[in-house]
Amino acid sequence: MRKSERENHHPLLYREEETVAIAAFNRPEKCNALSLALLESLEHRLEDLETRRNIRVLIVAGLGNHFCGGLDLREAAEDEPVEIPFSRAERFCRKRLPKRILESFPFDPRKKAVLMPKGFWMPRLVTDILYRLPLLPQTVIGIGHGGAYGGGGALLASCDIALGAPDLRLGFPECRRGLEPALLHPFLTRRTSPSALYPYLLSGEAIPLCDALRIGFVDFPLGEEISFAQIPSLDEIRSRPALKRIIEGVLAGSPQMVRQTKRRAAAETLPAESTVIGALWRHWKSWNREPAREGIRAFLEKRAPRWD
Repeated sequence: MRKSERENHHPLLYREEETVAIAAFNRPEKCNALSLALLESLEHRLEDLETRRNIRVLIVAGLGNHFCGGLDLREAAEDEPVEIPFSRAERFCRKRLPKRILESFPFDPRKKAVLMPKGFWMPRLVTDILYRLPLLPQTVIGIGHGGAYGGGGALLASCDIALGAPDLRLGFPECRRGLEPALLHPFLTRRTSPSALYPYLLSGEAIPLCDALRIGFVDFPLGEEISFAQIPSLDEIRSRPALKRIIEGVLAGSPQMVRQTKRRAAAETLPAESTVIGALWRHWKSWNREPAREGIRAFLEKRAPRWD
């Protein structure tokens, strides 16, 4: 398999041109659902960008007909655990989780690894990415189109600037899956008030572009339909008038002042780490209860859930 073919099968495509980086979710056949491989790849890219002052803008997009369908529930529900090197798990837990949570998972002394269920580790990666995006030195621009559900909607809302195509639909169907919508709540309320958010959490109704603009999940309308079959070039991005205007506006500003403005916004709106820890732990407890087991099973079997 040639290099280009290997890259085309990678769940996250990435390129840099001039001072702009472009990251594209590349699972169009799965509505760009967040698999373990995609989440790990995105986290590694964000870690690299944290020290890259030569890149000033990060554009996040999805290939195909949708931005991102949220967590890949089929993979997250698999029984096989993820082997996390103990040093990595301990480093994360020191920063994010009480030690008692780390100790609640099995340890393989031969491999020196903590065996974490995918149903815990994948949402952990989601919260880490949502926390990293506002702290990056780059201005993050999200291009929303088609569906942006669950974690995908939160990813779009966690970008510094979110643009929406006319067909954009955001949705947070956790209650329909039998899950408490705790994981994303601290990040969604950076953008909008709880009173504006709760009707959509309770009903699972999709949020069309006009309402996403009104309540603050999206900042600017794209003004045209958009769909990328492959990772777009910077010239292709700039061929869209709304995108060109936003990118040029960011690049026209002082790099130092843009970064300082981002830091101020993060300081004022990012949830406390203790809040994120609590949300992750509530999600994990919810994941292990019968409503979630039935809701996720029904979703994967494409039937209506049978609630007790």
